[in-house]
Amino acid sequence: MNKTAERFKAEIIKRIDEVTEGQEDAIHEAATIFADTIERGGIIRAFGSGHSFGNALEICGRAGGYIQTRIIREPSNGIYEMLNGTGEQFMHKLDLRPQDCLVVISNSGRNPLGIDIAELAQKKGVKTIVVTALEVSKAGTSRRADGKLLYEFGDVVLDNKSSFGDACIEVEGLDTKVGGTSLYTGCMLLDIIFGSLATLIGAIFTWSLRNKSKFLAPVPPVVANIIVVPFVLKYAYMVPLPIPFMMLTVGVGEVISAGVLGLILYGALNKYRGIIFKKAL
Repeated sequence: MNKTAERFKAEIIKRIDEVTEGQEDAIHEAATIFADTIERGGIIRAFGSGHSFGNALEICGRAGGYIQTRIIREPSNGIYEMLNGTGEQFMHKLDLRPQDCLVVISNSGRNPLGIDIAELAQKKGVKTIVVTALEVSKAGTSRRADGKLLYEFGDVVLDNKSSFGDACIEVEGLDTKVGGTSLYTGCMLLDIIFGSLATLIGAIFTWSLRNKSKFLAPVPPVVANIIVVPFVLKYAYMVPLPIPFMMLTVGVGEVISAGVLGLILYGALNKYRGIIFKKAL
């Protein structure tokens, strides 16, 4: 591997390691929005114009993804994203409902199309998650007539921590930096959210079984994590193991933690439920 490739690989690994720092609450909030959307029978919709379409694909139409996801396709492939007023026309053809949620992805967060879509979605009561390079966006100038930027219309804002121009390394003989990072860090954030979503979905279904046998309680988190986590490990963390093998290992771990230890903990806490959970009761 040449030195440029080695430097780029090292930079990507560094940014992936750092991308969640300081964003734990935002990641949890985004996962909660996704879980609520699925519970209500809504659809998780994702929009990214131009290169950001790649991040949107990480949510929709991929192995290990959720059925209740839809990608919003922009037919011009980014040609119209800089034009004022296109978002309003675009939204007329989009059947977006209050039980849905929306993820809008834009590295710069300055183009009118994505901003319009996020703003109009919020006006419809749709929870909106924005993925952007926050520092780059704040330092830039909006192309929308009123000067607004995408992050201003996010119920939750996730920072992919990309650099200006989405380039991270210098190469001798070139006047500009090269090596984009937003695809890697943006997809990492979204995959982490979907990993958290598996746990939240398990919790929701466990709650729905609260009046049934206690032995059914561990089943939803075990199943949810077996289905989701191996794909997150494979495609977000690039673990070089077969997915069926990871399903097996995750399943064993979940059975031990949720099935065995969880039921032991349940038995211990249940004796004092009138004290510990007094307010809830």
